Amino acid sequence: MGDILTIEEGIINPDMFYPVAPYNSYENAEAKDHKFPRYAIQGLAKEFADLHSGYLESPWAFWANSFLTCLGNLFADRFTLESQLRPQPRFYTVLLGESADDRKSECIRQSVSFFSEIFPEYPICRGVGSAEGLAEWLRSHCPSLLVFDEFKTFASKAMTGPSVLLSCVNTLFEENRYQNCTKGHSIQINSAYLSILAASTVQTYQRMWTPSFMDIGFINRLWIVPGRAQRRVSIPLSIPEREKAPLKKILSFMFESVSRFVPPICLPITPGAHDIFSDWYGRTSGSVFTKRLDTYGHRLMILFSINEGKAEVTPDIAERVVGLLEWQRGVRKEYDPIDAEGKIAKLEQLIRKGLAKGPLDKRTLQRQLHYERFGLSAWNTAMKNLEDAGEIVYDPKGKLYERKEENS
Repeated sequence: MGDILTIEEGIINPDMFYPVAPYNSYENAEAKDHKFPRYAIQGLAKEFADLHSGYLESPWAFWANSFLTCLGNLFADRFTLESQLRPQPRFYTVLLGESADDRKSECIRQSVSFFSEIFPEYPICRGVGSAEGLAEWLRSHCPSLLVFDEFKTFASKAMTGPSVLLSCVNTLFEENRYQNCTKGHSIQINSAYLSILAASTVQTYQRMWTPSFMDIGFINRLWIVPGRAQRRVSIPLSIPEREKAPLKKILSFMFESVSRFVPPICLPITPGAHDIFSDWYGRTSGSVFTKRLDTYGHRLMILFSINEGKAEVTPDIAERVVGLLEWQRGVRKEYDPIDAEGKIAKLEQLIRKGLAKGPLDKRTLQRQLHYERFGLSAWNTAMKNLEDAGEIVYDPKGKLYERKEENS
């Protein structure tokens, strides 16, 4: 077991850091309609998101989660929880938005650059084409952040012929090693700490997966962050270095402070925090939308502690972690990939999802689902199939289609 930081030693100097805002566990109404629960993010990540969202149009949630993903990668091999599981603060994060308008790639670029400016050797891999290539990269760059401006690029490479890239990345989510041996060829990865920060449009994210991704459980390894930007800054001003400098100083000090400890540093969980997380865990159903949420809960407790300069997981941290996990459960359900083969089957699934929030008139439903991509014949067939099956009904008085039963 690695050294345990005491409050006195601290991860950072408290005088250099920002106070954590008071938290009311009942003020979580935002999570009910899947808006990002900003109250959950405090400390350095909040300051980073506040600063950058004030100058650029990318959603606040994009900045906060990009920062946390980069931070987790920085300390991936240095922190864990006092737990037999030995979790690591590594995330596979995907920012979801509309093409160009939501400024996903710009957020990733700025966030990664922020860390690179402080740590010139910060390991970033901007794309990978095979498991062999990833293995070669990880031999000399660890921990490492895998960055994709378009996550579909990874999905396409992972589906190529006999590639084992999907299996490799899938395994490295929870493991630090991977091995695949065939006649005359082998891949060996040891002591790897991999994180992912990627972007995708909502439509591409929901449609790009094949059954192989579903069957291997890759989707529930992703931390998805949907967001919408507001067009308000035609020519963004440069962020003054004097405003970024305090954040860089704190992050640099954090890294230097833990360098004197033998990793991994084990963060204890207070009894109150343990009770809060255990209560959530016991109440969480085993649906497809909650798979590996507990894993992300463990990782978030580490990340929040590092981000806020805490030497232990407090009840306040556990409360906010649970709030964020509940938000993630909601967005996973809302943006669940379409697991159906064939044009009509996919369209039927889209219609079910489109009506899940409430009745819609025909034109609105068609516009939201971009029915023109499937063709009018496929649309009519899919609608008829669902009506014949009693899954949707048409109200002639209100001229609305309604989903008769919502499948969980």
